[in-house]
Amino acid sequence: MEELRVEALLRGVKFVEKSFKTQSDVTNLSQEVIFNCTGYSSKYLFNDKNMTGTMDHLVIFKNPSKLEYTVSANLKDNLHMRLHCSGDQIMLRS
Repeated sequence: MEELRVEALLRGVKFVEKSFKTQSDVTNLSQEVIFNCTGYSSKYLFNDKNMTGTMDHLVIFKNPSKLEYTVSANLKDNLHMRLHCSGDQIMLRS
């Protein structure tokens, strides 16, 4: 993830780290784009009784061909896969 962060910074993305205690802390944000990193805390922040924890897997491969693309798919049994190729890495996440 650090490589993705560095790539975004090089493209002029400004990161602002904030802590949220209420829904209005989120809904009153002035930013046009928000990357949600609240994770499991969203269950309590948004009173979402249906949210459950899951374990993700992230595998990183070398990218000698310098492929540049992202593929995302919803598979059976609520399995979601994402393949992201950028720079020197290929990242596979489920």
